[in-house]
Amino acid sequence: GLMIIAGLWVTMVCIVLLVVTLLVLSSLKGWYMWNRVTPKALVGSTVKSGSPIPLLVERVISALFMFIVWIILFPKDKEGDDYTFYTIWNFALATLYFVVVALYSIYYVYNDKELLTVSEPDWIQKFITSMFHICIANALLVDVVYWAVLYPSYDDKSVSFFDVTEHGVNLILLIFEFGLNRIRFTSAFVVHVMAVALAYAIFQWIYGAAGHDLAYFFLDTNELSAPAWYIGVFIGHIFFFYVVFGLSKLKEKHGDLAADSDSSERVHMGQLKGTNGGTNGGDNVIAMDTV
Repeated sequence: GLMIIAGLWVTMVCIVLLVVTLLVLSSLKGWYMWNRVTPKALVGSTVKSGSPIPLLVERVISALFMFIVWIILFPKDKEGDDYTFYTIWNFALATLYFVVVALYSIYYVYNDKELLTVSEPDWIQKFITSMFHICIANALLVDVVYWAVLYPSYDDKSVSFFDVTEHGVNLILLIFEFGLNRIRFTSAFVVHVMAVALAYAIFQWIYGAAGHDLAYFFLDTNELSAPAWYIGVFIGHIFFFYVVFGLSKLKEKHGDLAADSDSSERVHMGQLKGTNGGTNGGDNVIAMDTV
């Protein structure tokens, strides 16, 4: 069975209480700043006066690439052991993000019906916003830890297509997404990143209790250093989140992203495309309120 030292139990209980408390407070206090989540922020790009086309193309290409990688990857691991790695968890989340956000962009760009938004975003808009925060912060953490900490310790230094894809291409695609989209990073979403890390740690405990080896040496629950490792892992997640947060602030400073939520004017998709209206006149224009 899985042996867990008392100090690690205390550490994990404290982390659980912290994450749950922050989740509740963020929701009750409005720390997510949902007013920033507008259709223009989710669909419009940072180029060509907010045209959605560059972002749509990037999202479709990314979604197709990630999905094809999964089709190739699935048959290779018949035992399912690879899916216990945090890398695969985050690659799966990034794939889900790109598929959902690509479909969302397609829906907004090509739907002929007029679609009006309200000041409070719906669940899919909240899901996209949360997933973006999680995916890019975790991709940065996973790739840096892999190449800087784990890879140098391997005896076999050979690199496969999947090594590069799961620890490099994923981040490159998310960097393109970060550069092209108008989603503004919000501090409160750091707790979502922490929640994913916590869920993975609990999964590893259950996996280990079932008689399997833990995926990473620093997750060993029977070492006196375990509490320090677990705390360090959570601090690492917070650190890389705020690295991206800082980059997002630089993007906001040199762009016009604040106007997406500060303006009350209605922005039509035809304007975002750089045209004077929809393809079939005013009745078919997709309108979006920037609340």
